[in-house]
Amino acid sequence: MGSAVSCSSKGNVKTANSVNTTHNNNSNNNSGDTMFASSSIKPQEADDVTTSDEIVKAKETTDDEKKDLNTEKEKNGDDDVDNDDDNKDDVKKTTVTSEPYTPEELANFKKEKLEELKTKLENALACDPRKEEEGMFVVKIRNAVLKVSQIYFALKRTTEEEIKIFRLDIAKLVVETKFIDLMHEIIEWTFQNGWHDGDTTKQSKKYLPLSHTLLSLQNFTDASEMLAIEIASRSKMLHEVTSKIVQYTDRHLGKVEPILKGTEHKVFGWCVSLVHNLSMVESNVNALREAGLIDIMQPLLKSPFEITSMCALATLAGIINEQECDIINGNKEIVMLLLDMLRKGQKTKAHRYQGWSCKECTYTIRMLARNDANKKLLVDLGALELLVNLGKIGNMEEKYESAEAIWALSFDAENQALITGNAELGVIELLMELKQEDSNKIKKACNGALWNMKEALRCTVIEKYREIGEKLNARHEESDVETDRKKSRKLKKVAGKPSKDETTSDKHIMISYQWSDQAILKDIKDNIKACGFKVWMDIDNMGGSTLESMANAVEDADIVLMCMSSKYKTSLPCRAEAEYAYQTKKTIIPLKMEKGYYPDGWLGFILGTKLFFEFSGKYPFEKKMEELLKAISTERKKVDSTDGGDIVIPSEIKVTHSTPPVSQEKTPVASTTSNIPRGLSYVSMETINTIRKWSADDVKKWIQKNNLDGCKLDHLTGGEVALLINMRFECPEYFYKCLESMLHVRDLLTMSRIVWALNDLNELK
Repeated sequence: MGSAVSCSSKGNVKTANSVNTTHNNNSNNNSGDTMFASSSIKPQEADDVTTSDEIVKAKETTDDEKKDLNTEKEKNGDDDVDNDDDNKDDVKKTTVTSEPYTPEELANFKKEKLEELKTKLENALACDPRKEEEGMFVVKIRNAVLKVSQIYFALKRTTEEEIKIFRLDIAKLVVETKFIDLMHEIIEWTFQNGWHDGDTTKQSKKYLPLSHTLLSLQNFTDASEMLAIEIASRSKMLHEVTSKIVQYTDRHLGKVEPILKGTEHKVFGWCVSLVHNLSMVESNVNALREAGLIDIMQPLLKSPFEITSMCALATLAGIINEQECDIINGNKEIVMLLLDMLRKGQKTKAHRYQGWSCKECTYTIRMLARNDANKKLLVDLGALELLVNLGKIGNMEEKYESAEAIWALSFDAENQALITGNAELGVIELLMELKQEDSNKIKKACNGALWNMKEALRCTVIEKYREIGEKLNARHEESDVETDRKKSRKLKKVAGKPSKDETTSDKHIMISYQWSDQAILKDIKDNIKACGFKVWMDIDNMGGSTLESMANAVEDADIVLMCMSSKYKTSLPCRAEAEYAYQTKKTIIPLKMEKGYYPDGWLGFILGTKLFFEFSGKYPFEKKMEELLKAISTERKKVDSTDGGDIVIPSEIKVTHSTPPVSQEKTPVASTTSNIPRGLSYVSMETINTIRKWSADDVKKWIQKNNLDGCKLDHLTGGEVALLINMRFECPEYFYKCLESMLHVRDLLTMSRIVWALNDLNELK
């Protein structure tokens, strides 16, 4: 997520006007009249104004408000007015005392500050009325939002980890006290009524509560995932923020007069930064997509200010799907800017350039690399070299992001060939070095990337890489042997049919899932086991097991329950499991865990038109569980059992569920993934007949349009393309076998390109 700014300008910060793409970039040139309080600014106490004139004006405005507040205090006896005297004392103490807090001092400091803040928030919420006669929020409310903004930086003399925990506690307090409701009210009222006024004091009283509110939300959504989720779940609040972005976009882009500047540009920047922070939380993706963020942020890729276009790119990277990647590919220059920021940041002591840290740049690369269509683009633009260098010189967090990004890029077959065929890149050496680190996260990412490339390593012409590939495969084979030994020791030969708690198969049912769906999948696992089936499910450490144990779990399964969701699709460990299950030709039964989700990209390719069972909460759990158990039984009966007997599902299945049942809706026994609105869809016979008449030139144009030049499809006729389309829907399993055996397609990326190119023909006119 992004980082924070507050109320006095120091250090290198993101300034919108200082990074105009048409001017020479200079990380120390923070001229211009607008602070773009964007994400990834290192938490610092910086004003939201940057020119000397504005700093003076801001100081005068603040002093005016303090005088006004002190007058009110004298008049009303209001002890809650914050005139910053306490804050000044804190600064003085910090200047004099640089020694870290003792554990007792730290605990007392946190307790005192949180209790003080809670009192201020509760007093503000208790205000009735909340506005003065002139329409401005009363002083207690203005004071409370100022305090929230200031307290973000209150804790200094301790570790970064303790500061993070303190900020999480503050964000939790804002949500639990319902102060977030008041912050929403401030945004809504000020956006609707404006803050401009001929009287500068009144204008400050209208504007400062808004600025402190937006600043606080930007800072604390950077620190707290809980707060980011809370805001994204409030559709009305999200609408207020995104509507302001839409309102100001054309003026920001210079399409209409007057050009956006001053406080309006600051508000615009905070809103853009806030939605960027929200996009960094995976569970917010659907809410942001439904709010139209893709259409809202896309124009900002063309912003004249680099900082704005970078924020737009980082936001879109987290929420676009496979089919929308043309948005990124059509703005290659912004991806180049991202890589340039990373390159220049690595040359600075702080690993930061124009306010963007190397860690955040690398995270954005990783988000972009989740979609296959971006993988080749990133590598072509030089991402690998930058990731390798950062992995060598970076801190632990930067090394982790580097390894994760390389893992994501390594799912592409062409990237694998490049990495394993070019020793000068040093990718393999870096992975082998980083896997020795103490961090389990880094080890997992390195092992994941090496696992993806083990076959490419075995086949490379570079001897040292080939040895690594042989060792990786030998280790897996040794693991297989040990697993077989354990099984043989456990096998019990029992004459006749299996007992009630046995199955006829030594194989188990594997549940491949993403961690966030664990609770309901435990219920599913228990119900499957209750019917006598063996089930393998990684409960204690999802994705943390070795890849060898994951591979063994897949190999020892005859059925894999693939629990699809947007999080599953973007999870690298889940992709490794799913692709290995596909490669080893396991029976796959899809479970839909997220309402409205339809598989795209690599997951859509693997699942094809398979029937799925929905456990998103849309339908009754018990009904779907019964249907799933019957499907498992049917699949098991297809297997030739060598130990006698058939799997018998009780005629009356007792399904248990630990969560309350949902309201029942009429639904078919199972749905099919061919009902995807933007994915698989049938092509009309009229279109089929048109394609059958294609000439060689028509086929060539289709190949070029879909970047299929290297897929060896030039020999196809229009009739054969039409046959592939028909086969895809009528005989999907044979269709994929045909791609492998007749068209010699060996990698998933090439298969996916062909599949989606055929799918796009349903729009042929």
